Amino acid sequence: MRRREEILGLCQKKDIHTAIETSGYVDWVDFLKILEFTDFVYIDIKCMDTAKHEMLTKSGNERVLENIVRLSELKKPFIVRIPVIAGYNDSNENILDTTEFVKGLKNLVALELLPYHKLGEYKYKSLGMSFSSSDINVPSDENMRYIQSLIENYGIKCIYDTIFL
Repeated sequence: MRRREEILGLCQKKDIHTAIETSGYVDWVDFLKILEFTDFVYIDIKCMDTAKHEMLTKSGNERVLENIVRLSELKKPFIVRIPVIAGYNDSNENILDTTEFVKGLKNLVALELLPYHKLGEYKYKSLGMSFSSSDINVPSDENMRYIQSLIENYGIKCIYDTIFL
């Protein structure tokens, strides 16, 4: 047993709730091993369009989407997160495609919108490093609320917090 599974297993034995955050880009067999010791899952869908997902992340989204469908069958609650990046994945088409994808999933608690932020920019500068994402815009609160309403119009709970804006 790997160390992380051992730690999560010990937490569960002590009635400590366990949760993971993941991109979902993992082999299903390996994912299943850690899910055995996990009570709750946060998992990202960055973009529904495979080519655009690959452009953004250097990998396709097929594995992620397949893992989400499989996760849905495990009777384990989960939240799908959309890291919203203005001009990249905030289009109506992507949001509606994502909403359509998740609406039939079992055990989905909610969709959560995570607005892109530049909190790491200061750290990069303090280390004398260039912040390669400095040209990316933070989505506006107005756009985030609009996206939230699109999702909620499908009858899906949508979580959005303005803490980073």
